[in-house]
Amino acid sequence: MKSDEERVALVTGAGQGIGTVVARRLAAEGHRIGAHFFHGEETAHALVAEIQASGHDAVAVYGDLTQPDVPRHVVAKTVEDLGRIDVVVNNAGVTFSIPFRELSAAEVDECYRINFLAPLWVTRAAVDWMVAHGQPGSIVQITSVHQERVTDRDNIYGAMKAALARLTESLAYELAPQQIRVNCVAPGRIDTPEQAARRNSNPNRQRQIAAAIPIRRTGSSEEVAEVIRWLASDESRYVTGITVRVDGGLNLGMSQAVIDGRPHFI
Repeated sequence: MKSDEERVALVTGAGQGIGTVVARRLAAEGHRIGAHFFHGEETAHALVAEIQASGHDAVAVYGDLTQPDVPRHVVAKTVEDLGRIDVVVNNAGVTFSIPFRELSAAEVDECYRINFLAPLWVTRAAVDWMVAHGQPGSIVQITSVHQERVTDRDNIYGAMKAALARLTESLAYELAPQQIRVNCVAPGRIDTPEQAARRNSNPNRQRQIAAAIPIRRTGSSEEVAEVIRWLASDESRYVTGITVRVDGGLNLGMSQAVIDGRPHFI
């Protein structure tokens, strides 16, 4: 075990997609990593082995964050294994794209639990530990450009991301005296393995999407991870309560999309 002076970062949903890349980037920066997973067990354990092989401490922490006691358990397990907690990246989430009149009560509940309640209670558990130990910290919520913009069928998903962003502002204000910063990162269209599968199944659609983004390409998980690294570091020590959009200017093009007659922006 390395010195307790080395920061510990808990990344939820580290078993796949952006979460895996974020955990790897924070480890490269010197953080010890709590890699939470619910899906992607094999990837999470491979990630932990990779980080350990690079000379950094890492542990895999399993848990279904939609269950009431699991968020506190995930934080407690991270602290138990790594000694402290300095950074939380609430990355775990599920995208919902279902017409409003087709939504079931179970789908609404699932979206609410994983995209809003889970980051709320993980944040609460981590903040409780930080305050009790006089420990400054950085909380990063992964939201979405859908917190600000409307597309077809993003109803409950967009609402939950908007709610999380609004909660972040209140928490940033409330926790600033304890030197705990709370910010959001809102990705746009990012090339994850899931997006790669869609790209391969419909390359023309993906070219249309890229053309609708002002920078004229989709983003990478590494580009999202770099912003998170900055928010987790002392480089951003005077930054709290904001949302950083990592979207290639996607939100800037909404009005032109309407003028051009494109009803589905992305």
